[in-house]
Amino acid sequence: MIRKLLSLVLALLMVAGYAFAAPEYMNMDSELPIVKDGETVTVKLVSLQADAYPSKPEDIWLWEYMRQAMNIDLQVEHVLQSAADERLNLMMVSGDLPDIIVGFGLDTNELVRYGQVEGQLLDIAPYLTEEYAPNMVQWIEKFPEIKALITAPDGGIYSIFAYVMDVAHGPRFFVKESYLEEKGIALPSTLDEFTELLRAFKADYPDSTPLGGSENGNDPRAWMLTALGYLTQDSTGMSAALREGQVVIPAADETYGEFLKIMNTYYNEGLISPDFFTLDATAVNAQMAEGKNVASATGAPFLQLPNAEDFQQWTHAKPVTSEWNDTPIYVQGPTVNVGGMVFSANTEHPELLVRIADYFFSHEGGLYKWSGPWAQSEDTLGMTGGWDFEEGSDTSYFTVDAKEGKYPSTYAAIVSSIAPWGGSETFGCRMDINDPDDRFFHIKMMQTIAGKQTLGKVFREEYGDDFWRMTREENAMEYLTAGYPTVTYYTEEESIRINELVSIIQPHVKTETAKFITGVRSLDEFDKYLEELKDLGVEELLGFYTAAYETYLSNLG
Repeated sequence: MIRKLLSLVLALLMVAGYAFAAPEYMNMDSELPIVKDGETVTVKLVSLQADAYPSKPEDIWLWEYMRQAMNIDLQVEHVLQSAADERLNLMMVSGDLPDIIVGFGLDTNELVRYGQVEGQLLDIAPYLTEEYAPNMVQWIEKFPEIKALITAPDGGIYSIFAYVMDVAHGPRFFVKESYLEEKGIALPSTLDEFTELLRAFKADYPDSTPLGGSENGNDPRAWMLTALGYLTQDSTGMSAALREGQVVIPAADETYGEFLKIMNTYYNEGLISPDFFTLDATAVNAQMAEGKNVASATGAPFLQLPNAEDFQQWTHAKPVTSEWNDTPIYVQGPTVNVGGMVFSANTEHPELLVRIADYFFSHEGGLYKWSGPWAQSEDTLGMTGGWDFEEGSDTSYFTVDAKEGKYPSTYAAIVSSIAPWGGSETFGCRMDINDPDDRFFHIKMMQTIAGKQTLGKVFREEYGDDFWRMTREENAMEYLTAGYPTVTYYTEEESIRINELVSIIQPHVKTETAKFITGVRSLDEFDKYLEELKDLGVEELLGFYTAAYETYLSNLG
């Protein structure tokens, strides 16, 4: 209670226009060092580590760089991902928290519990000022949704956020372009055109499954739902979504009946597998690998077709419209993540911790967090090979340590010597505040440092992961649309009730959806199905989702 009262007083002081006096040891004249030369401050940090890439804290380049560049005595403990839950619980139960906890990915329920309710996590809201967090402040001012997404119900902010642009947009969906060219068919732009494509493929290849995937692997139904206007990436239709600006649960919405009719038609005409609800992921992957078996699928083609001449026959689909929706939709994935870096409410150095975090929102800090230093920079400290560009290339770069065989891959080199936390998108930013739509600024910065042409990302058609992304850029990215907030907050009681409702409603939705699509249950009973969901509490569940969305909108200001 005392902690919460103090937090409220501090917040009120900030609103009133007062600022905290910077600690005498802090250097406020430049970004680095954060602590004045000749002085040192001890900071304890616990970091998550991927199980596959364990390492000792003393071998991590970034920790040593922070010590030297920031003038802090950084004391680090590594925790393997497999032990994360146990270690986090122990810290919270004992109340013995380090200054910084990074990489554990606390969800919003945990942020509310440990921050808002128990007061164990520092509310950083009072410290998000031009003085201590100039880089973060710029992003928050430019994108109001950031503050709306990181603010807990009590107005506190209990974690450093991450802002990323090239994230899990979707739903991803691919069409066999070589077949379109063979038949002289344009890439479908409407659901009707897509259906005719499936029918044409079925006529040419009677034993085929034109629409690949199943409920258990590369499920295509989320892409179908966007055609009907649902902003969702959830194939089950159970997650909160937006349609025509309103919060809906697709599987409990009237238009879902139209979706079921379409899927039932596909089932009856053999356009989806007769085993759609039982095929496992291995069988689904084999569909595409067999060449003439599918005309469309959600799985990235290169994963099943490793040869360039095979995966290059596929292209990312355009989002399609329908008689129920006249706007192409490609749903924007989460651009803001929370819970990756949190601070102890008992820290003696809140201003310092915020300054440390803010460094990783600068151009240099963002680059160093994601990729480390240039191989020819003194900042390698003799601890890492850094990154460099291929001889004669302005676009193809590599990690020296991986190329020299010290690590099995570039990813392994980065997480084992540069960024040891379990996920790379835990905090910070690698975008340009002046041009945040430039998702390849990170690469341009590397090119500038190395004296290369600033070309940004150049897709290599012979490389599978590049090829599908290139076709996505061409066909889908212009239709990117923000959906239901990917970060929402609920009280502990609300979360418990939501989980109870989902555990009751979701199995019924799954079972009845399968019945409708396969014809076991008549589509004439759809209205009865909606009433069944109401009896199970779906309106209460929708109420929680709607209230969270309204809170998000109010926080936008």
